Amino acid sequence: MEKFKAVVSRIEIPDGIAIDALRNTLWVHSKFREDLYQNPTTSLQDAIARSDNFIRMEEDTNTILSKMNAPKAPAAKNANTR
Repeated sequence: MEKFKAVVSRIEIPDGIAIDALRNTLWVHSKFREDLYQNPTTSLQDAIARSDNFIRMEEDTNTILSKMNAPKAPAAKNANTR
């Protein structure tokens, strides 16, 4: 996404063409690509903001899953237990 933003910032093209180019470069089974088809946008800024939201959502999901799947430390045994 950063590469796309860098290229778009250097050239002047209509938002619709830039959005089509973005959609065509995305992985076919991408949730973001699917979202762009289901909820079309005419603003490149909106598309970029939505991509940032999808990226953050994926990162948060991966963080939560890694915490859930992390091995739990065994409970410390206290010598003074009765």
